[in-house]
Amino acid sequence: MTCMAKVVNRNMDAELPIGDEVPIGYRFRPTDEELMRYYLSDKVFLGSVPSQIIREIDVSQLYAHHPKELVESKCDKSEREQYFFVHHDDYFHGKIKKERSVGDEIGVWRSTGDEVPIYDSRGNIFGFKIHFTYFGCKTKKTHWRMEEYRLINIESRDDEQVMQIEDWVLARITRGTDYSKSY
Repeated sequence: MTCMAKVVNRNMDAELPIGDEVPIGYRFRPTDEELMRYYLSDKVFLGSVPSQIIREIDVSQLYAHHPKELVESKCDKSEREQYFFVHHDDYFHGKIKKERSVGDEIGVWRSTGDEVPIYDSRGNIFGFKIHFTYFGCKTKKTHWRMEEYRLINIESRDDEQVMQIEDWVLARITRGTDYSKSY
């Protein structure tokens, strides 16, 4: 049985079958607002999303492996991006770590700036993203990039909703154009 889901397109709405992958010929290229509104918000508040295209992993898995190992099982050579819902218990709590060690000192994700606000169509901030670059052994900059998205905590939300928001982030890991090199 094929599951039907509404695919949101800037120019038209269409009903398409959605399973573990998007149909042949379609590319999953959501905007920042779409990632926040239709994927991360649904994951946080509804517990599910319309497709399995975004894998769910624990924060310990994200930072235990080189980015190539995370994406190679899911991406083919033509796909440059992979998305993950990252679950964590004690991840943010108001502080953003600018440098995150990977594995047994095999590398580090380093922030390349401050958090950038993400606005909805009405101009309201409803989330943030922060950019990271992966550095391999001996501080060698690589072609791997990560954008991490999180929902904003609004004071009017109750404690349970705030905890749900702090439990999940969405990560987009991208191979640069020099992905012919193994690392």
